[in-house]
Amino acid sequence: MTREIQLWRPSTISSPEQMREKAQIILKAVTSPQEAIRAAKQLVGCFPHAKPLDPEVYAGALAAVLAQYPLGVVKECVDPRTGLARNREFPPTVYSVVVWCDDRLRHYQKFANYVAIGEPRPEKDFSPEHCENMLARLSKLMHEIFDHHRNAVWVRPRGRFEK
Repeated sequence: MTREIQLWRPSTISSPEQMREKAQIILKAVTSPQEAIRAAKQLVGCFPHAKPLDPEVYAGALAAVLAQYPLGVVKECVDPRTGLARNREFPPTVYSVVVWCDDRLRHYQKFANYVAIGEPRPEKDFSPEHCENMLARLSKLMHEIFDHHRNAVWVRPRGRFEK
């Protein structure tokens, strides 16, 4: 009788809290100019047929754009397994790098701002004048709605075969 031994594998599913912590860590790291230049060279190197007219200007423009984003976003962008090179056949333009990085930045910002349902959210503190103004506006709106429906004549809709 032979038994198969199954190896233990760690879970690859992260909880929302873990994703929030990861996103906060990714958003904290600032990209230095040297790291941006290295990342731009790595990104250009992923496209072997790329032959821009002026490679230094092209890499410099990419580096200038990448320097504006957190280091985690930049590393993910230039990684051939997860970044731009995975989905593109041709060398990226500055615009496509900006669009990709903005999308990932929004993704991480969304997770960094995650608050579990059970956790209390801070209540906004409104001024008394604001509260009175909003109550007056709501009261006026409610009176308009009820007055409109009180005077309305309701007619039963007729079916297709009714006269």
